[in-house]
Amino acid sequence: TFFSDEGGIIKFIRSYNSIYTLPALVNVVFVMMAFWAVGAAFVARMRMSGYWGLDLYEYENSVKQFVKEGPFSRYRHPIYAAQIHLVFATAVILHSVFFFIFAVVVVWMNIQRAKKEETHLIEVHGKAYTDYQKSTKFFAWYY
Repeated sequence: TFFSDEGGIIKFIRSYNSIYTLPALVNVVFVMMAFWAVGAAFVARMRMSGYWGLDLYEYENSVKQFVKEGPFSRYRHPIYAAQIHLVFATAVILHSVFFFIFAVVVVWMNIQRAKKEETHLIEVHGKAYTDYQKSTKFFAWYY
C-alpha cells in the first residue's frame, strides 16, 4: 500500500530524508545553538511581560507601548529570530531535507508576521516606532 514499508510515501521519505551526514562536532554546535535559541526566546518573552499573546493587536486594559529593553534594544523581533535559529538548528541536527523545507516556510511566515506587526506598531506609535526602527535591526545582526 501507499503507506507500507515496502514502497510508497514511507520509502520515498526514508530515501530522501537523510541524504547527508555531518561530523559529531557539528551536531554538538547546532544542539548548543538550539538551546541558545530557546533561551533567547525565553528572555525576549520575559522582557515583553504582558505585551504578547495569541492576539497581538488587542490587549484589554493595557498601556499602549512597545518594548525597547533587553534584546529589543538591538533587534525588533528577537523571538522570531530565535525561532528561525531553532528551526534551522533542528533541521541540521535531524539531517532532514524535509525539515529544511519546513524551516524555509517558518522563515517566510515569521517575516510576514513581523511585517504585519510593524505596520500595526507604526499605526499605533507613529514616529516613536519609526525612530526605533532606524536604531535597531529587524531580526538579528545580519538582517
